[in-house]
Formats: sequence, C-alpha cells, structure tokens
Amino acid sequence: MRLSEKEFELYKQAATLKSADSYFNLGAMYACRGDDFYHEAVMWYRAAECKGHIGAKKVLNTIKKIKPKKAPWYKKISLGVLAKRALCSTSLGS
Repeated sequence: MRLSEKEFELYKQAATLKSADSYFNLGAMYACRGDDFYHEAVMWYRAAECKGHIGAKKVLNTIKKIKPKKAPWYKKISLGVLAKRALCSTSLGS
C-alpha cells in the first residue's frame, strides 16, 4: 500500500491522539514504505505495544523472529504472507 504524502500526514496527525490504534497504524504505514523506514515503524509499533495493542506485540514478535534471517519483513507482512499469523484476527484499525 502506497500512500500519498497528504494521506501519510493524516496518519501522523492521528498519532497525536496518543491512542494505541493510531500508533499501530502509523507503524504500519512506515513499514509499507520499506527498509529505509524500518526504525520508524518499529518505534511506532513499540509505542502501540506500550499502550496495550495486541496486534503491535504480535508484529514485533514476528519481526524479532525473521529479522535475523535478513528477510524483508515489511513485504511479508504487507503481502499477507505472515499477516494471518502475526495479526491473527486483528485488523489494522483495531
């Protein structure tokens, strides 16, 4: 999923609400942007996890498992290869 800059700015503004869902969604948006944004994605997933977001915890656990293998984790998650296992029934909005 590729967002325009305007759409991406809306996600960043939503994160000012300081909710677990907005942090998680921003992490997902950074993850979709590729390896150059890995650290930003992980930072937002961790912020969501600290607020109790189950999906963020699952994504971070998946990243920990596959990162040492040098796999492009963001592509696997965004393409759905690991999404079912990582997110289970949790959608991006919850």
